[in-house]
Amino acid sequence: MNKKLIFSVMLVCLLAVSLVFVSCGDSASKFAGTWAAEGENSTIELSKDGTGKWDGHNITWKIENKRLVFTGSGLTFSYDYKLSGSTLTITDDGDTTVFKRK
Repeated sequence: MNKKLIFSVMLVCLLAVSLVFVSCGDSASKFAGTWAAEGENSTIELSKDGTGKWDGHNITWKIENKRLVFTGSGLTFSYDYKLSGSTLTITDDGDTTVFKRK
């Protein structure tokens, strides 16, 4: 095979892998920050590294299978979510909570 072609294919593969890693980081950046529930006394603090606090309790969080997953105190909760600007809406079994970025 032509060396230029092999080099080009390798370069395209490297670029594709880089874009996958960059897009994963962007997801964490969008969620990172402090969120306050509307009409409730509840806050969630999310860090880019996947750690955080929910009402003062240590948690980890991730996006998995298009759901927002929180783990803390030996429990795991998974929510449907919608992130629009400074509003994060989470839904579980028909119960919806709207959080605003602080």
